[in-house]
Amino acid sequence: AKFLNNEEQNDFLDRWKSPKEILDKFPYYISGFDIEKRPVFIFQIGKWPIRSFVEKGGQALDNLSTHMRQFFRRIEIGPRAFFNESDLGAPDTVTIIDWEDFSLSQLTHGPTVQYILHHFTAFQRIQDSFAYGYYLNVNTFASHFISLAKPILGSALERRDFDIARLLKVVNQINLVTLLMYNNMQVVDAHIISSLCVYSKTS
Repeated sequence: AKFLNNEEQNDFLDRWKSPKEILDKFPYYISGFDIEKRPVFIFQIGKWPIRSFVEKGGQALDNLSTHMRQFFRRIEIGPRAFFNESDLGAPDTVTIIDWEDFSLSQLTHGPTVQYILHHFTAFQRIQDSFAYGYYLNVNTFASHFISLAKPILGSALERRDFDIARLLKVVNQINLVTLLMYNNMQVVDAHIISSLCVYSKTS
C-alpha cells in the first residue's frame, strides 16, 4: 500500500492484522514492563525464515514487510499503548533482539541481507523511542550480520545511561540466559550477572 503521509501510514499500521502464517513464522512479543513502566519487546529475528519469503516474493513478502513496519510502529508508540497519560512512567521502550538460530543461509543470501538491512534503517528513524536494549543469543553468523548493519544503524542501538539495577530487574523478569550489549557486543552470561561483570558503554 502507498500512503500520502506518515499519519495515513500510521493509521493503516495501527489497524492492520497480520495473517496467521506471518504471526506464526515471524514472532515478536512483549514480555512485560520494566520498573519505569516501559514495555519490553522481544524480537526473535533469529527464528524468522526471512530468506524463504524473500525468494517467494509476491503478497507473502509484502505481508512480511508490513509486519516489520508494524513492529517498529509499536516500538515507537511504546507505553502509550498501555497507559493513559496520567499513568505513564518513562516515555520510551526496551528492545531485546534474540538472534538464536540465525543461520549461514540467511547471511550468505544477498537479497535477504539487503532486505533486512533495508528494514533495519527504521531503528535509526525511531531511535529516540529506545531507552535501552540487549542482544540475546548472538552466534557467529549473527555477529557478522550485526557488523554489516552497524553503518546503517549508527547510534540507534547503543546503550545509554547504563544502570545495573535496571539490568538485573529485566534479567529477573524475562529469565535471560545470555545477553549481548548493543554498544560494545560483549557477551554477558546470566551466572555472572550477580558479580556485576557487565560491560557498559565507554566513551
